[in-house]
Amino acid sequence: MIPDIPFVELIIVLAIIAVMSGLAAVSISSIRTARATSSKESFNQELSTLQSLTKTQESDWAMKLEKVDGKYNLVYGKSKNGSDFTEDTSKDREILDRVTIYYSNNGSSAGSEVSSMIIKFNKSDGSVETGSGVYTFYKDGSTDSVGRVTLNRATGSHYTGS
Repeated sequence: MIPDIPFVELIIVLAIIAVMSGLAAVSISSIRTARATSSKESFNQELSTLQSLTKTQESDWAMKLEKVDGKYNLVYGKSKNGSDFTEDTSKDREILDRVTIYYSNNGSSAGSEVSSMIIKFNKSDGSVETGSGVYTFYKDGSTDSVGRVTLNRATGSHYTGS
């Protein structure tokens, strides 16, 4: 025999379930934002690494940003002219996931989603040979931007912003 449950107790249980569901949704959104922000910061850090490699070692170091199976790979390699690319398999790939990246070479438009992009610095003056512009990072499957990385063509400087 099932005991009768008072209506007020039923309402309280349902309210607790609703609050817990709301907290779970906020937590999931926060995790997605954190992962996308982490990808943006990793990309910015890898630009610093590439810049350092180019200045201190060979002039043909480059980095390829490519989307594979819904994730972005940052791959180091060599490029003579900014359009050819040979991967250096001795260097680990950096994986950027839970993010969608849009690129604009002028910064004034929203740009288009990156499928493949080669970034290369000039050894002599630090300027950007290929890949300068604005990279905007969005939470995967969303139109919510978590920030941008701007790569200046003339100086090679790069910085994050919102």
